[in-house]
Amino acid sequence: LIYPGQKLRLTRVAGGRPAPGVPGTLAKASGEPSLDGIGYVFSPIDQVGFVRKVPVVHQATLLMPRNTGLTMISQGDVAYAQPAQGKALAKGQLLAVYRTSDPVFHRATGQLIGTQHLICGLVEVLQSEPDYAVVGVVRSFRPILPGDKLMPFERRSVRIPVQKSVPGIDGEIFKSEEPLNVFAEFHTAFMDRGRKDGIMPGQIYSVYYRDKLNLGTVEHPRTAYAPVDCGEVLVLHVEENTATVVVTESAKEFQAGIGVRTPLASPY
Repeated sequence: LIYPGQKLRLTRVAGGRPAPGVPGTLAKASGEPSLDGIGYVFSPIDQVGFVRKVPVVHQATLLMPRNTGLTMISQGDVAYAQPAQGKALAKGQLLAVYRTSDPVFHRATGQLIGTQHLICGLVEVLQSEPDYAVVGVVRSFRPILPGDKLMPFERRSVRIPVQKSVPGIDGEIFKSEEPLNVFAEFHTAFMDRGRKDGIMPGQIYSVYYRDKLNLGTVEHPRTAYAPVDCGEVLVLHVEENTATVVVTESAKEFQAGIGVRTPLASPY
């Protein structure tokens, strides 16, 4: 028996045949598995942030909650917002609350990767005046603070169709979305491959580390590094040179800099 509240783990079997009657999962005549109808449901998709090379131009800035006794703003609260120069807020408009962090640079090359945009909640414009607006917090994903910025909200589907991965991808996960030293299954993170590399939402990639092997002798030392898969990630959101992923499987804890690559074999 399965009861509400219990956690279920659905696993894939390489080369296995799914149960009869499940649409879109039977093998094609060519022997290649079909991905038609296979999807991953990620209910917190609206709170998934991103890393973008050129930061978003914000539409407004939160000033303070209407209740001046509050130091943080959360769901159900009402606050004031100041439109950015040349921007206007319309009554009934939905906006995403976000904050940015310091620019992120590639640990190996030193090149700029981009700026993280952390999505903190959603607000609706209740009243719009020339110099300010009154907004109500519809949802709060994380603590919302005065000084957080507002940008247009784009609704995304919670169901992400699984897509075929791009051959030859070899990059790294350079940062977790939350400020964590280690992260694992169900955490979200960012990889240094994006739209320009053919990355799309719904693709699955392997996470790997390198085992150091001493293959030489004392007189002639020789070192090799063998890649070892230790997990999987699913792409949730894509920017030009980065992607936001969720860890769907982890055999060990990950740290920033761990490798990510095209799976050696199809996961289906």
